[in-house]
Amino acid sequence: MHRRVEGFSATVSALSARIDPCEALVERRIPPEVPSTSAGAGALVRVAAVGLLLEPRDALLVGAITSAYTHGHPTGYLAGAALARIISGLVHGEEIDEAITQVQVGLETWDGSAEIRAVLGGHAATGASGAARALRAGLDYACFIK
Repeated sequence: MHRRVEGFSATVSALSARIDPCEALVERRIPPEVPSTSAGAGALVRVAAVGLLLEPRDALLVGAITSAYTHGHPTGYLAGAALARIISGLVHGEEIDEAITQVQVGLETWDGSAEIRAVLGGHAATGASGAARALRAGLDYACFIK
């Protein structure tokens, strides 16, 4: 805590902006103002706790809100939302395939969710954002070890 770690300057500056994306996300819309336009994978690192602590019905929205504070591109915050919901589903007894299906269904009404829905559907993440590639890699690994 007494030394600055390199590589998270976008996250630090986004948190310093103090922009609240919640209102639009509750309505499943893209926020008109975001703290950054990042679609990187950094939010995935922090959002796992949402999935561990919340019921599946709440994890998608809270995961999106938590992620959007630092990653304002829809792919960035919806990757975090998807991971939170998948983890919550697993914690509450769903098989991984069912958890992924539930996320796909849940994201159908979210603006800007096409890239994450494609990755969840098993489409290659080549050319996708960092968040989408990281989510796909994690799912591939989880499905491999299951």
